[in-house]
Amino acid sequence: MSTTLPVPAPGPSLDPAAEARGYAAAVRAELADLPAEVVEELTGGLEADLAELAAESSTPLLDRLGSPRAYAAELRSSAGLADRSGAAPAPERRGLWERTADAVREDRERLLGALRARPWWPGAVERGVQLRPAWWVLRGAVGGWLLASVLDGRGVLGLLVVVAAVAASVEAGRRTWTEEWQRNLLVAGNVLAVVVLPFALAAVVAGPREVYVYPSSTTPDGSLEMSQGVWSDGQVVTNIYPYDAQGRPLTGVQLLDDYGRPLVTSTGDKADWSGGGASPLVPTVSTDGALRWNAYPLRAQAGAAGAAPTTPPLPEPTLPPLVGYTADGGSAAAPVPSATATATAPASGAPAPLPATGTAPAGTAPADGETAVEPVVVATAAPTS
Repeated sequence: MSTTLPVPAPGPSLDPAAEARGYAAAVRAELADLPAEVVEELTGGLEADLAELAAESSTPLLDRLGSPRAYAAELRSSAGLADRSGAAPAPERRGLWERTADAVREDRERLLGALRARPWWPGAVERGVQLRPAWWVLRGAVGGWLLASVLDGRGVLGLLVVVAAVAASVEAGRRTWTEEWQRNLLVAGNVLAVVVLPFALAAVVAGPREVYVYPSSTTPDGSLEMSQGVWSDGQVVTNIYPYDAQGRPLTGVQLLDDYGRPLVTSTGDKADWSGGGASPLVPTVSTDGALRWNAYPLRAQAGAAGAAPTTPPLPEPTLPPLVGYTADGGSAAAPVPSATATATAPASGAPAPLPATGTAPAGTAPADGETAVEPVVVATAAPTS
């Protein structure tokens, strides 16, 4: 028969140390049937732990830990000792997770034991304790960066998320967590911060990412879609006017992009035009009956329906010839003389230069009543002796 010591009821005049001493004495009384060395091994340092626990909250230890008898029974069970009736505790069935956690805990204790044996370990622990506030801030900054990245928060919103995460991390570090799941959660947060830290540092060093915004058009239902067609300096290109190497305008030129797709500036839909009206441009029909919207310049059909399409006015009647091309468009071995070069006056007795006939050579495309004449380079004969 055992006697359980009464635990002093906490009150305004009872400090945490006195409450802890009373509770520890009641626990030792429940373990009085065990040898003294066993009791000391089970309850060594119990008063200090209970005093720290009692100082954290005004809730009595009886309400937080249960009765001293139940607490002593847990100590017996954890040590594998029989209860006061002499019955051995039933073997506890532990799952895979519990066994894994025990193995990890044992490995951790073994590693800590090896580190404590090192002469530099006490100094490292002291410095680590001094640097804990800095780690709390860094941990919160990393967590805030991760949360802001998930929420796609930028600017002021991202800064507020990081500041809130730092404040929460510092508060979590200042508290003393007694529950095992709380400590495990804190350890998981530390591990996550260590894993994410290199990526956060790399993102900070790389700077803000570039966001490319492409032009978009509004569909009839009001939604936005990616614009198609050809764009130049932020403006839609509705027609293309090709010229050959000699600066003469061309018609019926079929253009493809670098993927072999037709280069289309318009499809005849009213969405191609900012005015919202029907497009006056019409396609060219190929021999296989297909509509070719990539044959430039596109012709326009003005007036009544069924009228013959005409080529819109050219932006330039002709362009300066290109250097290094022959009249048929091939590459020249030597540069072509400039069309603005002045002919050298012939020497005495030299034949006079041939006059220009004014007749357009074959393949010249007329534009609105004007004739694009191929530039003619006048040659002179060498003087006779």
